[in-house]
Amino acid sequence: MTRLLRDTTVRVALLLWAGIASLYFLPGVSPDFLVRLGDRYSTLPLWPWAVVACLLGVGRSSATVARRFWILQAWSFIALLSIELPWALAQGSDTQTWNIAAEWCYFGYFACQLMSAARTASGRAIAAGVSTMLAAGITAVAIWHQPFYESGWPSYLTYVGLDAALLIAFWRRRRGAVTTAWAVTYTAFAAAVALALVIDTLDLLWYVGVLPWDSGMRTDILWTLPPLAFILAARLGHQHLDTPA
Repeated sequence: MTRLLRDTTVRVALLLWAGIASLYFLPGVSPDFLVRLGDRYSTLPLWPWAVVACLLGVGRSSATVARRFWILQAWSFIALLSIELPWALAQGSDTQTWNIAAEWCYFGYFACQLMSAARTASGRAIAAGVSTMLAAGITAVAIWHQPFYESGWPSYLTYVGLDAALLIAFWRRRRGAVTTAWAVTYTAFAAAVALALVIDTLDLLWYVGVLPWDSGMRTDILWTLPPLAFILAARLGHQHLDTPA
């Protein structure tokens, strides 16, 4: 843990996260500002740093497996940025076209994550194919069964299911890891995915009205935890995978 906290990338990430979280506790901060922060900006500074956390040090690894893992992880977070950055810039944009494009970016994230956890090229192909088919299925629901799509159940249940599948995949890789370095890396990513699973489940419960939360509340901080967890997982993994895997 001490070594992890000495990592400059981790320190910057923790400062970013603390700065975002502190806004919800400072007196005099406008409620309207906090609503906009929760709706559009709270995780935006963290996902680029997750990309940096993955790619920083890739060149030092001589193992193709490790380089591929980190590049796929970085692309998964770039996929999320492809949603968050336009959403932050396009004030008020919430159309069917936007929602479908966002779905494909989410499934791009899951595809890259599942591919990073796959053992073989065929496993990576299956992960990409399944993610593409699910994205196409959600698109069909959005176009031809719009009321059901807008209920949130198709998308959120799929996300929760993919989170669970990803958690299982990382945990299985952890159990079958041939080195301690990979066991630590897969454990760290399994923990980050487990947190994402919890947050996506809470997101579903909020969207369907079970949880009486709203943007601008301190509960917005929960949504900033997964990117922070992935940053910590990436830097912890790099610290153990600097030598060939």
